[in-house]
Formats: sequence, structure tokens, C-alpha cells
Amino acid sequence: MVNLILNGEFEGFTNWVLYTEDGAIITNPSAGINKYCLLTLPRQGINTQLYQYPFNLKSDTSYNLKFWLKSEIAATVSVDILKHDTPYTLVNHYNAPSVPSGTFFDLNFKTGYSIPTQLRFRFMFFTPTVYSIDRIVLEEIITCEQFSCILAIG
Repeated sequence: MVNLILNGEFEGFTNWVLYTEDGAIITNPSAGINKYCLLTLPRQGINTQLYQYPFNLKSDTSYNLKFWLKSEIAATVSVDILKHDTPYTLVNHYNAPSVPSGTFFDLNFKTGYSIPTQLRFRFMFFTPTVYSIDRIVLEEIITCEQFSCILAIG
């Protein structure tokens, strides 16, 4: 399967954009041999986003999104897939509860019959704290019918 998120392991910040009106900063520390994203939001957030674009999803298709998220205090992080430019059509939204012990999220969702192109994947932060993010994977879920077809053709 192909990860649609580029550099989801945060080996540097290639493919990632930090947009902030709230003074947020990102750094790239390591935990052993692995790097991760450390985002510090010093004050209440109005519009702090860590995102990447563009990519496309297929309509009427199931996807699996995985990521690890931690924060120094309990906070909610908005995790969205939306059209990159106006109108910002939302394709998928999840409020991820972030906690000091960290959580690995494993979420499934299905796109609608009509979805925009040129999508943005973003984390949006509101609560002033320090966040850690890592291991982001977004993959299409291959159904049994699709897998059987691949085996029959392959």
C-alpha cells in the first residue's frame, strides 16, 4: 500500500507547511534514531495549522489514517482533509483528543461520491501547549473484491 502522506515520519520538514497566526514554532528532535515533529503553541490558537498539499483521494473509497499524537496537557487537535483553496470543502474531520501519555490513532473513513481535487491534510491546534506528532500514514483500504481482481489479473 502507498502512504499518501509524504514524510509522515518527519525526517525534517520537507513536504510540511506551518501556518500560524499564533506564534507557533516547530522543531525536529529525535527519539533514539527516529525524528518527530514538536510543535509549541505559546498562546491560545486561532489559526495554527501543520499541513501538506496537494494530494487527491478517490470518490466512494475507504481510507485508513494512522498517527501518533501527544501533548503536555490534555487538548483537542482538529485533523482534517479539505480542499486546499476556497471554498474549503471538508472531506473528512476528526477531533483527536491529545493527552500527555500519547495516543496512536487508527481511523477509517469513506469519501463521498463527489470530492474535490487538490486536497490539504492538516492538523489544527488551539490549546497553548507542546505537541508531538509522528508516524502519519494515510492509505486506501483495499477491499476483498479489489484484492481478488488484482490476484486474478496479476
